[in-house]
Amino acid sequence: MVQPDGLGQLGWRVLPVAYIRYMDDWVVLADSRWQLRRAIARVNEILGKLGLLQHPDKTFIGRVAAGFEFLGYHHTDKDITVAAKTLQGRRVRYPASAKSTGPSQPPGIAPAS
Repeated sequence: MVQPDGLGQLGWRVLPVAYIRYMDDWVVLADSRWQLRRAIARVNEILGKLGLLQHPDKTFIGRVAAGFEFLGYHHTDKDITVAAKTLQGRRVRYPASAKSTGPSQPPGIAPAS
């Protein structure tokens, strides 16, 4: 399928890489650094034609074993876990009125009689 933005024309079938894309987030995996650099050069070529640039802070070239974050998860060659950034500020906070000195009960649920 050819994508209207030109990204479907990158020639991924010709390049020996794995390509994953969700909206404007991408991961390109390759067996060697030169394969990856070749794919990145092709990506930059297409992005340039579209008047777009990669975000330098979001571009990572390295080994999967070192880990990377993608779509809120931390990926390594061993496992996938929720990324620390995803968990920051995601704690459940109850209003002071919901706190009690008795046994722990979720707000709005009366203790069993």
